Amino acid sequence: MTLSRKLKLSALTLLCANLLASQVPVLAQEANNQEASSQERTTVGQYSLTFDNAAWQYDEANDIYWQVGVVYVANPASLDYETLGIYVPGAYLEATANGDGTYTASVKADAQVGQFTAATAPYVLPVNTPGFNDSQAPTWLADGIASYTQAGMIYLQPGIRGRDNTTDSQGQEVVGGAPWGGHRP
Repeated sequence: MTLSRKLKLSALTLLCANLLASQVPVLAQEANNQEASSQERTTVGQYSLTFDNAAWQYDEANDIYWQVGVVYVANPASLDYETLGIYVPGAYLEATANGDGTYTASVKADAQVGQFTAATAPYVLPVNTPGFNDSQAPTWLADGIASYTQAGMIYLQPGIRGRDNTTDSQGQEVVGGAPWGGHRP
């Protein structure tokens, strides 16, 4: 049986999404067990993949705790593409204001939204990449997320490198193209 390239890429995308989603509760629990610390995340280079539970923002109107700029690879080629946003129903977290607009949060094990608890909540992972194009990571609380979090779901929105590689006027690769594409003539 021969699988088409599109089917193989779709299966790979789903596998990666499931792996990423399965790590969020683990990362959150690790962060709960560690002393909270903020990390500078403005340059490309070596990053810790430890989740920072002291960097939550809060949208009071929709009761959503959220973070953007969460690095999901140790050596990102571009922070525009290799970071993600995570949006969690407010009921799932116990949070304390840090005094700078951010919150330190831990998981409330007994919290429930609709039929889901923090442990059983499904993850929504949109695939906004028509034709396997790139999609930049979110930099804010995006519209339309509240309907998912109000239903008890955790919303993950990663930046995704696409299929196109290009070069700039100096012949350098423009980051955003996925590694399997190579340089185009």
